[in-house]
Order: sequence, then C-alpha cells, then structure tokens
Amino acid sequence: MITLIVDSTWNLHMGKKTNLTLYVDKNLVKEAKELGINLSAFFEIKLREYLALIKPREDVKACRGRDSNPGPTDYESVAPTS
Repeated sequence: MITLIVDSTWNLHMGKKTNLTLYVDKNLVKEAKELGINLSAFFEIKLREYLALIKPREDVKACRGRDSNPGPTDYESVAPTS
C-alpha cells in the first residue's frame, strides 16, 4: 500500500489536493522509487490523460449510428461502370 501525500506548500501552488491511498504492487513501487519517479505527479498526470480520453467531447457530434439508407461510398461514386 502506498499513500500519496502532497505537502501544504505544493498545495498553494497547484490548487486543492487531497490524500489518496492506493494499493499497488510493492515491486512496482520499489522500481519507481529507484528510478526517482514521483508517484503522486505520475498518477495525477495519467488520471488527467485518461479522463480526457473517456470524456465525451462537446465539439464532436455524437455518432447517431448507421444510416438506414446510406448512399454510395466515395469509391463507388467514382468507380467506372462497364
């Protein structure tokens, strides 16, 4: 188990933070520490990336499904007929 704790001076610069307890394979934690990886920062970055990936985007129209009467594809409209 690791507990991610952010000190109060970092909170002043980075916005509101909270403590979080995660259960992570101890070998992964050991290797990350040996490589100098800041697990709090890593988790926060990856969580932001994941949330951006799964959130529906407002600037993209939602797919309404397959058209029941689709026209010819671009290929079919220019393909020579014999």
